[in-house]
Amino acid sequence: DTLRAQGVRATFGMTGQWAERNPELLRRMAREGHQLMNHTYDHDSFPGVSTRRGAMSAEARRVQIERTEAVVRLIAGAEMRPYFRPPYGDYDASVNLDVGALGYRYNVMWTVDSLGWNGLPAGAIVQRCLRNAAPGAILIFHVGAASQDAAALPGIIRGLREAGYEGAVTKLDAPRLKDVGYDVFIDDAEVIEVGHLRLTAIHNPGHTEGSISFHVQGTPLLFTGDTLFPGGPGNATFEGG
Repeated sequence: DTLRAQGVRATFGMTGQWAERNPELLRRMAREGHQLMNHTYDHDSFPGVSTRRGAMSAEARRVQIERTEAVVRLIAGAEMRPYFRPPYGDYDASVNLDVGALGYRYNVMWTVDSLGWNGLPAGAIVQRCLRNAAPGAILIFHVGAASQDAAALPGIIRGLREAGYEGAVTKLDAPRLKDVGYDVFIDDAEVIEVGHLRLTAIHNPGHTEGSISFHVQGTPLLFTGDTLFPGGPGNATFEGG
C-alpha cells in the first residue's frame, strides 16, 4: 500500500513457497509493475554456507529455480529472469555459473541491510537506511511480523526524496553493466568505470572464451555473465553497485 501511495516501484525477491502462500499479493506485485526476482523455492543455501549442510548439486539448484519459476508463472503470469537473489546472500562462482546457465544473468545483492528482520525498531531502520544511502545503493527489506520494515518505509521514502534520490528497479539499472559485457571490445589495460569501481582490463588467456579479467585495487577479478567475482575457487561475488 505504501509503495502504491508513494508511486514507488520495488524489486521483490521471493521464494516459491511464499508465492504459493500469498497468491493475491503476488498478482498485485506483477499488476502494479514491480520487478520480481527468483529467490529459490524454499530459501535453502546453494553453497550451504549458512545452513552448514554442504553445497547443493547443480541439478538440485536447477529444481529450486525452475519450480519457483513455474509457481510464479502459474499464479501471476510473470517472469523472474534474469534476476536472482541468493538465500542468505550465500553464493560462489559455481552458483553464478549454475544460475547463469538457467538464464539468470544478474545475481542481485544489496548494499544496505535494514536489519528489520533482526528486530530493529522502525525509527532505527529509517536512520540506518538514510545514513547509509548512496548513489546506486540497493536497500534490502523483509516482510513478516518480526520486521518493522513496512512501518519504516514511509519515512525512508520521504527522507531519500528530500536528499534528492530517486528509486529504480533492477530492470532499469542492469543495462549499465551490460555496457561492459561481451558486446564491447575492451583493450588490454583499458580502464572502465562501473559504479564506484575503476576496473583495469588485463589479458588472461587461461579463462573461458568471452571472459574479461580486471584488476581492482590490486585484486584480480574475473568478469563473466555480467557478474564480477574475485579469482580463485570458493570466493564470493564482488559487486560494484
